[in-house]
Amino acid sequence: MLDRIEEHAPHPEQPVVVVGHSMNFFNDREFDRFLESLCRRGKVTFLTMSEYVQIALKALDISSSTAGVSG
Repeated sequence: MLDRIEEHAPHPEQPVVVVGHSMNFFNDREFDRFLESLCRRGKVTFLTMSEYVQIALKALDISSSTAGVSG
């Protein structure tokens, strides 16, 4: 899984969503070790979905107050 995430590194506009209840992890300690490994590689940024949406809206020059409103 670490390798797959690394493959996405050149494409920061395409987020990778990681959840704590993935079928690939059998316990929370495994998930913690996975996150620690990502941090050690230093090539990832952790954001909440709200943070990502705000960044994406700014990149697209779309105000969150007008998103979804047709004119």
